[in-house]
Amino acid sequence: VLREDDLASGNYRPMTAQKIDVGLDKDGNIVGWRHRVVGEPVADFSLPRAEGGAMTTLYGDRSQKATVALFLSVRCPCSNAYNARVRAFADDYRRRGVRVLAVYSSVDESARDVAEHARAQGFEGFPVLRDERLLGADHLHAGVTPQAFVLDRQGVLRYA
Repeated sequence: VLREDDLASGNYRPMTAQKIDVGLDKDGNIVGWRHRVVGEPVADFSLPRAEGGAMTTLYGDRSQKATVALFLSVRCPCSNAYNARVRAFADDYRRRGVRVLAVYSSVDESARDVAEHARAQGFEGFPVLRDERLLGADHLHAGVTPQAFVLDRQGVLRYA
C-alpha cells in the first residue's frame, strides 16, 4: 500500500533508515543524542595516515565503486578477533574496485601503536588512518570497534 506522501514527482523517495541513540540521566532527561541516517550523503573528510601523517580523504579520488570505512582498535579484543577477516575482506573488495580504509579512533592509541598494529596484521595495500581527535568517528557516528560503514559511489551511506 502506497501513501501519497511516499511519492514525490512520480518517483519513490529514496529509502532511508534512521538510528537514534539517546542517553538519559536517572530522572529521564536527555543528556546525549546521536542520529544517523542510512540513505543520506556523507561529506568527505581527511585524516592522517598512521604510518606517515600524510592526509587522506574518505573518498580518495572517487574512482571507486564504493567506500568501506572500518573502525578498528589496537587493544580491543573484539576488534582484534576480526583482523584476519578484515585483511581478507580488504584484499577481496579492493580487487572489485571498492576503497577500503582502516580508521583507528581510540584516543589512547598512538600513531606508532596503530602503524605497528597495522603492519603486524598485514593491513598493507589500503589506507590506515589515525583519528586521534575523533573527527571521523564523530562524522560517521562510530561508537564501537570493529564497526563498518559502506558508502556508495555518490557518497551516500548504505550501511552503518
